[in-house]
Amino acid sequence: MKSNLHKSHSAIFTQWPIAVDRRKQAREIQRWLMRWEFTHFVTLTFSDPDAGRATLRGSNLSGLYLTDRLRRWDALVCRELLGRNWHQRPADRPFWAGLLEKPDHSPHFHMLMMFPPNDRHDLPTTHALFELSAGRLWSKLVPAGTVEIEAVTSQRTLAEYVLKSFHVDVKYDKLILPDEFSRWSTPGTAAAIARHATKACSP
Repeated sequence: MKSNLHKSHSAIFTQWPIAVDRRKQAREIQRWLMRWEFTHFVTLTFSDPDAGRATLRGSNLSGLYLTDRLRRWDALVCRELLGRNWHQRPADRPFWAGLLEKPDHSPHFHMLMMFPPNDRHDLPTTHALFELSAGRLWSKLVPAGTVEIEAVTSQRTLAEYVLKSFHVDVKYDKLILPDEFSRWSTPGTAAAIARHATKACSP
């Protein structure tokens, strides 16, 4: 018998009663976001209104392409910051939470990010490496896309901005949680993601 622990966060959230006030739900998520000391606010765009309808090979489900690009970008960023064996250092990976907005006509991700200390770089160096490489790595995966990075000066303001669309339409499958790409991954699958992402970026 499968344990409830194998259910994704989004599957659990979507089982909440519809009668629950949407604004209250958004406020609770906002409070959770404000528990963390995020340092960077990142917006990843596709600059392609049809990207939300793109599908991956072997699947007819739309929307998977968007999260696949984010998954590969996350792998490349981890490799850039932590080296080729980044998948063996889960505690050192960037910690982030994000939201997919307007997937049907103008898809983009808003992300709040922070970086745990590690034995490779001090935090200022880690921040600088990320800021220099984030756009380059995204453009290799999404050539028409853009990356905007801002320093976090107000946790509350950014949490409100990231969640602004939740006041209108609460869709928890659009919420990207910090362990989204690692909670079910074994070191082998993480390494495969890294290899595929790197291969996709090869000239």
